[in-house]
Amino acid sequence: DIFAARAQTWDTYHKSFQSLQTCGKLLLPSIPQDCTHNSHIYYIRVLEKEDFVRLGRKSRERKIGIFTHYIPLHESTGGKKYGRTSGSLAEAEVCNSQLYRLPMWAGISSDQVQAVVKLVFDSLLGTPETRS
Repeated sequence: DIFAARAQTWDTYHKSFQSLQTCGKLLLPSIPQDCTHNSHIYYIRVLEKEDFVRLGRKSRERKIGIFTHYIPLHESTGGKKYGRTSGSLAEAEVCNSQLYRLPMWAGISSDQVQAVVKLVFDSLLGTPETRS
């Protein structure tokens, strides 16, 4: 039951955001054809910095818990102290500036999921009044 509930939320997010990926606003998780996802998390990669910042701000205003999910190890306190790098880590740094994890738990209601979907659409495509 828990997996089915999480899978339903994952699928709703994925279907809802297809048009935003098509118009170049974000990237969605890509699942190879011979694989299935485990519905553990759902993330989006917001491609424009101003959209990323706006989405974070509006999520706080609406009290909807979306979070950055990825901090590159080489930028963490321990990574800076103990780690070393070789070459460019540009993809890790880009992910850090684009990735949001959306709310996902077994008890999330369809109204809460739709509020998240509306938040993302308002932040990325809304009118100037809803985007500001």
